Amino acid sequence: MQQIKLYFTKKEQINMFFNFLVYVIFLGYSIYLFSTNLNDPFNWFMLAIALAFLSFSVLKEFLNFHFKKAIYLLTVKCDPKSGLNQITKVERYDLFKSFDSACLIFRILALLDQHDTENLSHLLDNIPSDQVKDLLLVKAYANFKITVFNKNKTQMKKAFTSLITLKDIKHKGKAIFSPLFSWEDIEAEYEYRMNDFKKASSLLNKANMAAMNPRELSQHALLQADVFVQLGKMKEAMGLFQEVVLMSSLNAYGEEAKSQIIALGGHYESPEISR
Repeated sequence: MQQIKLYFTKKEQINMFFNFLVYVIFLGYSIYLFSTNLNDPFNWFMLAIALAFLSFSVLKEFLNFHFKKAIYLLTVKCDPKSGLNQITKVERYDLFKSFDSACLIFRILALLDQHDTENLSHLLDNIPSDQVKDLLLVKAYANFKITVFNKNKTQMKKAFTSLITLKDIKHKGKAIFSPLFSWEDIEAEYEYRMNDFKKASSLLNKANMAAMNPRELSQHALLQADVFVQLGKMKEAMGLFQEVVLMSSLNAYGEEAKSQIIALGGHYESPEISR
């Protein structure tokens, strides 16, 4: 029960409760109808349908539970490796491939958090062309981040241009892509890599941090700290680097923050000690 509270919103918990209530009522009524006439072949047929429906419904709930757990591990615990283990379970038992696109997006984000550019590039090169539209945004974002990790400014400019054009695409006055990323952080990352540190700082100050999960806050803090270093605000930078180490000790951003602290002559606080 505790896990359900962690992985699902209150609204989702209520929906799950009513779903299971419907399943129980449906199964109970089906068994009741079946028991009234055991010799009727039609009743056997209806019971088989009821059991099949119930089995697929329970499977869907099982897959949704593990997918939500994966999201929690990635976005709250900042643990992409454990999140990928859950996604593997979803992919293994997803008979109807209804989670394909969601799992693919998750894998891209998890590989980004591991800075695994080799496997990430291979995954992006093999994405089917008939995927959901949000995958277009995620793919463009991932391609931009790969150039950031590789510190290739020429490719970075191209990737950023391709990504930022998606920001303003609208249909009937509304953006067609889901708000999956903070555009202010994306633009700030680009300006930082192009050595315009004051503009990067200004963009970061405009980001809506209240809408960010711990994973996004950690990445925001790391970028903010990098900018502070370039602006000579070492005390503020060190504080943010330490926050990133504590929040993201299980992904590459935490390792990056550790390296920065050491390079600046400081000592980072171990997450285990902080607990």
